[in-house]
Amino acid sequence: MTQRRWVFFVAAIALMVIAWFQVLSARDGLVVRSFTKESVPLTFLAPKSAQRSAPGVLIAHGFTGSKQLMLGYGYTLAHSGYAVMLFDLDGHGSNGYPFQRSDLENNLKTAWEALKEQPEWDAKRLTSLGHSLGSYATLSTAVKNPASFAATVAVAPVPAPVTFRFPRNLQVQVGAWETDQIKLNAGKIMRAAGSESNIPSVDRRPPVTESPVGQLLGDARAEVTRAAGIQSDRLALETALAQGNARQRLDLPGVEHIAILFSDRSHENVISWFNRTFDIETEPDIKPETPQPAYKDRRLMWFGLHWLSGLAAMMAIAPTLSAGLPGPLNIPHWRKLLGLALAPVVAAVGLQQINEVVEIQTLGGIQVGSAVALWLLIAGSVWLACQGHLPKPQVPSLARGGVIFIGLWFAFGALAHITWMPWLLIPARIPLWPLFTFACLPWFMAAGISQHQGRWLQRLGWWFLQSFVLVAGFSSVAYSIAEIGFIAILLPFFPILMAMFNLIDSAYRDPWSYAIGCSLFFSWLLAALFPLA
Repeated sequence: MTQRRWVFFVAAIALMVIAWFQVLSARDGLVVRSFTKESVPLTFLAPKSAQRSAPGVLIAHGFTGSKQLMLGYGYTLAHSGYAVMLFDLDGHGSNGYPFQRSDLENNLKTAWEALKEQPEWDAKRLTSLGHSLGSYATLSTAVKNPASFAATVAVAPVPAPVTFRFPRNLQVQVGAWETDQIKLNAGKIMRAAGSESNIPSVDRRPPVTESPVGQLLGDARAEVTRAAGIQSDRLALETALAQGNARQRLDLPGVEHIAILFSDRSHENVISWFNRTFDIETEPDIKPETPQPAYKDRRLMWFGLHWLSGLAAMMAIAPTLSAGLPGPLNIPHWRKLLGLALAPVVAAVGLQQINEVVEIQTLGGIQVGSAVALWLLIAGSVWLACQGHLPKPQVPSLARGGVIFIGLWFAFGALAHITWMPWLLIPARIPLWPLFTFACLPWFMAAGISQHQGRWLQRLGWWFLQSFVLVAGFSSVAYSIAEIGFIAILLPFFPILMAMFNLIDSAYRDPWSYAIGCSLFFSWLLAALFPLA
């Protein structure tokens, strides 16, 4: 490896170390406990100085989520003086018990019991927050226990049995880029809870005037009316919060189902809602005497730096692993393109036929993940068959594939495990990994052959075509097989992952290395992400 590449490699490693320190610094000043209660994995966060003085928050994640995914709310609330309990629902993250929707409330009650055992929590003050599927658990529990829960926030909610009176102090948050179904859910919940908003509406339209002077006077009157309306709204909201019957819906711009979890606006509105519920302005017994800037969750940014730096390190060492690279494969482009075009059609038909025989949603003991793997198996086999050529594997290729997997595993997953997703496979998930690897191998083999020795413009074209086929193919499947419709929410991630894989292929230039490394990585992602059935 040249001196320049050594410098590049060392710099990349240094940036990864910095990213680790920055992510871990979110724990500064906090008590952090991780433990298990009644098979439910839990994480507790609270200010170190709190002694029976911190209001409590129970946080429930959504489908395919985890307690890690909700850490943005957890850290932000803990740094604002709250005692936060996060947990993995059955079948999710580190919870090895199979997922059943009927157990959602039991999981939350287990977390509630665990919160009662923490010395930092003020037992007289309790709130809850739920995202997507988790909102059902928080809303239904708050409705059944109105004396315990002073406020509840539902983020991107699913239908839940709310009433005009309960839960107390309900806030619903929806991303502007959210699906129509989630927006419809939010509207139904607000209507069932009383109305779209219990704040009186104010007509702030300026009066119609004809002269410029009249227009100026009209604008002034409109501004006074608007300011009065805002003040009236605030007074009405504070009164409703004090009475415990406040209702508010927030539509947050620029975010969708997942991005809303990392939104500063979402975090700030949650804290504001809970603070006003408890009439909190400052907590001298919790917050330091010296004013500190409000905590902003930037862990995902540092995760991104770690990810990119890890890829840079892999690119730097690639030339040292160049022994035994295959030469040109000379496969006509029309065969590659034909296979890629046929792949999603055959895969969609294949999944529909399989779903007629077995329940594809829970096939293999995991929700949705087996359907994704099967799609890749069928589509990849079609694409590979149309190419009509499979290069012979060499020992160096197998070794490079292992290096690619280890590099991707660490660059992407190691820090992700403490940032936003579970990455270490629990025993119940480990058997799924080799099965998913076998299923993914044809797709990545076909992709590696098609991209082999291509120039940057050609690689850009293959990235676009693969991303388009994956998004279009899985969109079609999600539409035709309602049971696995959740795949639609994951579509934005496919182009990002394909870009990463394409970048790695440009450095290692070996279809077998590419196929082995990427299959091992992507199958690990599937095994870690989807709930156990």
